[in-house]
Amino acid sequence: MKIVIISALVIKSLLALTLNEYVHLSLEDSSDSRVLVENEMNLQLDYNLQKNNYNSNYSPISSINADKNSNSIRLGMQGEKRNIYGGAVYASIDGARNDYKVVNEAQYGTSLNVGYRQSLFRKFGQAYNTVGLTRSKERLNLIDVLDREQKAAIIIKATEYYYDAVLNSAKIKIQESAVKRVSGDYKGAEAKQKSGLVSKIDVYRAKISYLDQNRNLNDSVKRYKDSLDNLFYYLNKEVDTSTTIDKTDAIKMMKFNFEDKSNEEILLGNLSWNEMLIDEKNLKRELFNADRNFLPDLELNVNYKRSSENRDIADVLNLDSEDWAVGLNSNYNFNTSEQTIAKQKLTIQKTKLLRDKASLKRLIFKDINTLKNDYINILENLEIYKLKKIQAQEALKVSKIRYERGLSSNLDILDAESAYSSSQIDYVNEILRHNLALLKYAKAMNILNIEFINKVAN
Repeated sequence: MKIVIISALVIKSLLALTLNEYVHLSLEDSSDSRVLVENEMNLQLDYNLQKNNYNSNYSPISSINADKNSNSIRLGMQGEKRNIYGGAVYASIDGARNDYKVVNEAQYGTSLNVGYRQSLFRKFGQAYNTVGLTRSKERLNLIDVLDREQKAAIIIKATEYYYDAVLNSAKIKIQESAVKRVSGDYKGAEAKQKSGLVSKIDVYRAKISYLDQNRNLNDSVKRYKDSLDNLFYYLNKEVDTSTTIDKTDAIKMMKFNFEDKSNEEILLGNLSWNEMLIDEKNLKRELFNADRNFLPDLELNVNYKRSSENRDIADVLNLDSEDWAVGLNSNYNFNTSEQTIAKQKLTIQKTKLLRDKASLKRLIFKDINTLKNDYINILENLEIYKLKKIQAQEALKVSKIRYERGLSSNLDILDAESAYSSSQIDYVNEILRHNLALLKYAKAMNILNIEFINKVAN
């Protein structure tokens, strides 16, 4: 058997790859798992970017100028730290030299400048200034919900790939048994025809049935190889698809007793609903800012400065000159058309968001009810498919007895053979459909994770 090594998990043979193991590998190695990690990193980076607006920022001061009468150079450093209330502390220190060509004289100067400016009215306050920061923080707080929901989606997808391979593997085993049976029927018909007990038509029927079953087997082998390729393609791995895997041991019905959850619990665990709530809160903050934008934009500026100028470079370090200033700057436009239109657009967005919110709520519970009904219906149908398989097996036995006693042609046997093979495949398929329906319902109830798989798949 082929040896496959995946993510430090040594699978001695592909036969040993259980659903639990495949799901675990998918959560680690699939492209979807990498997208999940990237999405979580982007949420953190978005938050860090917003926080950076309130970190201390430093930049150099540098200028060199030359004209007909003088040359000058100025070097220094300036910094600023904004706060969430619309204010900022700033400071700078710099030194300069001016060379005057007419008098052939150099003048030196230094300055130290510190101050604080604060927006008033329009831009004052935490609510106005932290819209982006608050939104990115709220989205970052959803990381656990995002992680669980996207991992649940990976589990569903991985299970679908796995069960597709399992079903095709089961078909191979069922059809191999069917080929053996119809091969015996074919040989038996030939022997009876030579003895004159049956006509040549019985031989032709048996041969056609044998060829049909062989064709079905070959088709299943091809489909199995395709499903096996998909199985490992999802893990970004390659596998020898010529290897046949018998995974009929994986075909067993999962069982789980679901507990009722309140509507609030279901909604709070739903990623789309949480994102909708964030959008709603953010829109309220934007509407608040839209109202504030009608107010005058005033800025208070308090500044203190020490400086010195001298022909001697040593003396300018004394900073013996002192100055201070308090200012109030105004920025207001009597034409408020832009603010009015912006608020009207936000009002339209609010109406649409409330409509979408109500629609999303209905859709969430509609999907849950649909998945629950699908799960219950398949569970009820399982017993029917099981009985059909038993009935088809008994019908095959009866048809063989009747044929041996000369009470019927082999047409009844061949029809019974086909019905029995189909009933076996249908029963296996229904078990796998039941398991997938159970997992999808668990995902809708926000309880699907690797621990859940370990519990129900063992």
